[in-house]
Amino acid sequence: MDNSIEQSRRLQEHYESLGDEALQGIAGDAYELTDAARDALDSEILRRGLDIKLALAPPLAVESGETHGEVDPAEFDLTAVARVTDDDEARRIMGILYGAGIPCYLGAEDVESVDMFHASFEDGVDLKVREVDLQRAQRTLFLARPQEVEAEADGLIARCPNCNSPDIIFLDLDEPGSAASKFNWSCDACGHRWKDDGIEKEA
Repeated sequence: MDNSIEQSRRLQEHYESLGDEALQGIAGDAYELTDAARDALDSEILRRGLDIKLALAPPLAVESGETHGEVDPAEFDLTAVARVTDDDEARRIMGILYGAGIPCYLGAEDVESVDMFHASFEDGVDLKVREVDLQRAQRTLFLARPQEVEAEADGLIARCPNCNSPDIIFLDLDEPGSAASKFNWSCDACGHRWKDDGIEKEA
């Protein structure tokens, strides 16, 4: 099958699996998507008859030292996407999210940078994103994860438990930021869906 056709099919299936609010959140950063992803997103929005416009250009950048977007986090419905235990981990994850254009907020005071956070990491601190950005943030962090653990995972590979195919798709997380969080998967080869702890099995 042509790679471009296969990619379009996967993108369409992914967007079909998302809720309206998630589509709106992605549409707000549509300028970061590939042409194929924008086309698939626009098609799904039209199919649902939603009044959502794709943002084809980024918002005006703010000067260094100003907050991201100069908005009050209290205006948003925030939810935890990760729980961090030190400033290095917080900087790394926040850097990944900001690099993907996803605003994020640290701790009870919802600060926008580690340098603004003056509390303790001793019991772990919630790193939050807007609810509309949650699924995109989960995927962004998951896609960053394999590169970080590649050396440790030598000889291990994720496969479908039904047909043993490695052609699997990460969908989302249950209870993000929780120790009981589960990874939701779909197999592109047989269509099987399952959840696990995100631990690869021996090939």
